[in-house]
Amino acid sequence: MYWVWLIIVGVVISLLSNFVVLKSKKSFLGYWALLVVDLIGAWLGDIVFGNWALINDYNIVGGLIGAIVLDVIWKYVVSPWAAKSSGTDTSAKA
Repeated sequence: MYWVWLIIVGVVISLLSNFVVLKSKKSFLGYWALLVVDLIGAWLGDIVFGNWALINDYNIVGGLIGAIVLDVIWKYVVSPWAAKSSGTDTSAKA
């Protein structure tokens, strides 16, 4: 059940960030890259924040925090940096 909760948290944060926060903007490498980043963030958040708010040995709150932090880093640090180095502007509306 640990992996099920980790995947649920990663997918929910990824969907929320793609369809609510970004709306029409495109992120660097698209939806799948952001999903992988959110899954890694959910896993790291569980490891870093320890054993509190556990559901089936998974730290839900820590996973949410980790996924959100890596999501913000990806969107506001990696995406603009990658756009500048590749010569394309990903912040423009399509």
